[in-house]
Amino acid sequence: MTNLPGSYTRGKNFWWPLEELDSLFAESSKSFPKKSFEIDVIEQPEHYVIKANMPGVNRSNIDVTLEHNTLTITQKAEDNIEEKNEGFLHRERWSQTCSRSVRLPKASSSEDVKASLKDGVLEVSVAKAVEKLSRKIDIN
Repeated sequence: MTNLPGSYTRGKNFWWPLEELDSLFAESSKSFPKKSFEIDVIEQPEHYVIKANMPGVNRSNIDVTLEHNTLTITQKAEDNIEEKNEGFLHRERWSQTCSRSVRLPKASSSEDVKASLKDGVLEVSVAKAVEKLSRKIDIN
C-alpha cells in the first residue's frame, strides 16, 4: 500500500504523474530515426576533410553540393519494406530528409571536391583555393 500512486513515505518515493509521462515519451522516441547526423570538419594545410556518420544509408540517398564556399550534405531516408500482402487495414511509414551545411572560407571550386562512403562514414575532401600572391600594378 505504501507504493500506490499518491502515497507518501517518509519524504521519499511519492508518485509524480509527469515522471510517467516523461518515460512514455522517452520510450516512444527510440523508434523514430534521428533528425540529423553528426559531422566532423577538419582543416588541413591544402584541403578540408568533412566526415559524416551515415550508418545504413545508401550512397544513392546522399547528395553533396558545394556552392559559394558552403558545403551541404543532404541525407534522404525512408522506411522501405517490401510489400508481400497488400490487404492491410492500417499502415504507417516514415520518411525524412535532413541536411547539414558548413561554410568553408577558403574552399576551391566544385571541381576540387571528392567524396567517398565507407563503413557508414561519408568522407568529403574539399581543396582550398590557392591564395593569389600580390603583384605590383603599373600606373599609366
